[in-house]
Amino acid sequence: MTTAAVQIIGTEQGFTGVVLRAHLSPVAGSAPRSVIVKLPLAARPAEAASTWRTTTPAPAQASRAAREVWCYQQLAANQPTFPGPRLHAAATNVSPNAAVDDPRVVLVLEDVASGSAVAGDALHGCMPQQAWQVLERLSDWHAANWASPRLDALAWLPVWGMGADDDLATAAAQRQARLTPRISHLLATHPDAFSADQHALLYAFQPQIAASVRTLAAAPRTAIHADLHLDNVLFSAHPAHPAPTATIIDWQSISSGPAAVDVAAFLSASLSAEDYAHHAANLRRAYHARLLAHGVRGYPADRFERDARLALLLHLCSLLSWRASSDPGSLPPDSRERALLAAILTPGWALAAAAHDLPHPHPAALAALLQEPPAAGHTNRPPG
Repeated sequence: MTTAAVQIIGTEQGFTGVVLRAHLSPVAGSAPRSVIVKLPLAARPAEAASTWRTTTPAPAQASRAAREVWCYQQLAANQPTFPGPRLHAAATNVSPNAAVDDPRVVLVLEDVASGSAVAGDALHGCMPQQAWQVLERLSDWHAANWASPRLDALAWLPVWGMGADDDLATAAAQRQARLTPRISHLLATHPDAFSADQHALLYAFQPQIAASVRTLAAAPRTAIHADLHLDNVLFSAHPAHPAPTATIIDWQSISSGPAAVDVAAFLSASLSAEDYAHHAANLRRAYHARLLAHGVRGYPADRFERDARLALLLHLCSLLSWRASSDPGSLPPDSRERALLAAILTPGWALAAAAHDLPHPHPAALAALLQEPPAAGHTNRPPG
């Protein structure tokens, strides 16, 4: 009879719900010695005050949690390029089309961190070489799902930029209406947190948020993580592959959307300001070259660069909106969310990335981003 000794993990990373490491005994043959058990809808007292828990309706929490189960069962299954942990088992009573009174979600996953894996840390960043490990795996996954018809067939998979009624224009306008007053309030109440150029950039971009969403939504779609930061990455050296690899965890936000959303969000919050200035452009070029090597066509480098800049600006606006709409003082002093909220207004992070990529933040420069014509034939997908 197999027994399990369990411990709660991930509290320092701010994982949603309860995440357990189960040490199994006895272990026979090739069976794993430990597994990760995710209970994303279970409540932890320390998490009860989190912004997401207190502002997100219960049905939306259930749907998001179940999305990871559906991702593994219906999208990642039989896809060797999937950059997440292997699935041992998963179950949910949540339906994509109907609410349930007592939603339940459970996943049993490979314990990647049981060996030599090191967890990423969004507060401390990573080296450019580690950032490439993530982008390398991400490009393989993005290419495998590039403009794939199967994404449209998954009723549970949200489309980036769309609202609940699948109306892009309305959703984009609502995003601008939601973000603009929050960002303006933050600029007014924390003026010393922003340089003059950052002030100018944010004031100039706010009226362009809706147009940027519509422009970026026209990019080719693939399966994106949509919440990619270092807290959702494990770096490890697999025994069968001496070269270091990255594993991306927490797929609850998976969506069908532009690849640039993942790339821009990850690089802007993972590299120091100095490393971003010296390496981000090369990392984006290498990522795009790997897409082409996998057979992606009709998405030229200049189009990808434009999309990455728009994605970076929108990601920055979302971070600032989160900061403006949150009350860090209501969170426990050692809360991960409180530390992340404080980091948003530090000189590094996405603020520095945006200032580097758009050093001339006048309205004409932003308008030029939106007016660039889309590449012809951009929906081409790799053969096979």
